[in-house]
Amino acid sequence: MNRDEYILKLSHKNPKKRLKYTAKLGKLLKKDGERKSYRACCGSIHSDYSFSPYTPSLAAYMAYNNGLSAAALIDTGTLAGGREFLAAAKNFGIAATVGVGYPTPLPKAYDILCNVYSRDYSRFIFLTALGIPENGFDKMKSFLAEYRKERARCNRRILQKINTLFRGLGALSYEEDVLPVSSAENGGTITRSHLMFALARRLIKMVGTGEPLIDYLTKVQRISLSSREEKLLLATPSRNYEYDLSAILHKKLKVDDENFTSKIHVFIGATQAAGGLVFYPLSEREVIEGGTKFIDGMFAALVRLGVNGIAYEAENVGEHLPYLERKAQELGFLTVDGHEIHSPRDMFYTGNMTPSQEEGFYAVVGNAYLAGNDPMDAFCGPRTEKQFPLKEDRIRLFAEIGRKEALAD
Repeated sequence: MNRDEYILKLSHKNPKKRLKYTAKLGKLLKKDGERKSYRACCGSIHSDYSFSPYTPSLAAYMAYNNGLSAAALIDTGTLAGGREFLAAAKNFGIAATVGVGYPTPLPKAYDILCNVYSRDYSRFIFLTALGIPENGFDKMKSFLAEYRKERARCNRRILQKINTLFRGLGALSYEEDVLPVSSAENGGTITRSHLMFALARRLIKMVGTGEPLIDYLTKVQRISLSSREEKLLLATPSRNYEYDLSAILHKKLKVDDENFTSKIHVFIGATQAAGGLVFYPLSEREVIEGGTKFIDGMFAALVRLGVNGIAYEAENVGEHLPYLERKAQELGFLTVDGHEIHSPRDMFYTGNMTPSQEEGFYAVVGNAYLAGNDPMDAFCGPRTEKQFPLKEDRIRLFAEIGRKEALAD
């Protein structure tokens, strides 16, 4: 088999077979010796275990093929793809770490941290765990399984709302239309995006694409579309089309259900018990609009919660970037790139990643390595805190270890 044939096999339905092909492809790539590594990191790759066109194996290859030396897999509500991603990344010669995303109700005292947009949640927060060692996955297993059950109950209520809004298209079935576009049977999470993806497929089947679809959305459903969105829907159907349409529906439809009972402190405690670190993906829009006042309030709330770091796209923070990173350094917060990848249009790149973000990401990789050997040596482990009371020293040490992992062949 040649390189392209191996790459196609990385989307095989069987995880064991995918990994077998990553090993063979890795040997072939190493033999060719053509890879150019830019020694950069990508901090938030999603796989099809939450919502993405990429299996964990294919996500690892894409990171490799785009010159990354380190990458993180963060699926919402599940770690089921983590072991595959770590093994695949090892076969491709890049450092990797695994985390999990978690949306949860936000206590009123922390309202400033609400970072969930493009939906009608009134007070929610999305946190991510990063740097969870492989031997810590099972410590979060029951907690995440309960979240997925709760999420599934909400999904069914949301699907009822969708079917009411789009009754002329025929009712979507959770079992026949939603489950098949997910990896739930292998421990994956079904998210709101899966519901929108199933709806997108039904729309394309019943209404078509291009002008007929735009007419249906704007005249029948009374959904306003921007010129960019209309341009996407007028494009020739391709691999991107279903994802583009589902993203538009995700943004426009007000059908969410806020009936969650999961608690933020439970997630933070479970992450730390598993040896991981908790990050807050901040809203760059809030930083731009609120400036230093928002940054100060945000950090004060994060300190109270016990969060370890922040994730953001540096190029989107604007003139407030120096103050943001200076404040993070003063408080001992890790900083990482917040660029997300969950559709074919998302590029595997790190934008204008700053030195602080690069060091922070390698520190996360170092944490997974050290915590995996001994929980006492985790970033927040008692032995580490005793030996290195200053967090800036800890970050420097853990980043050095993470870089060695990235350079290991």
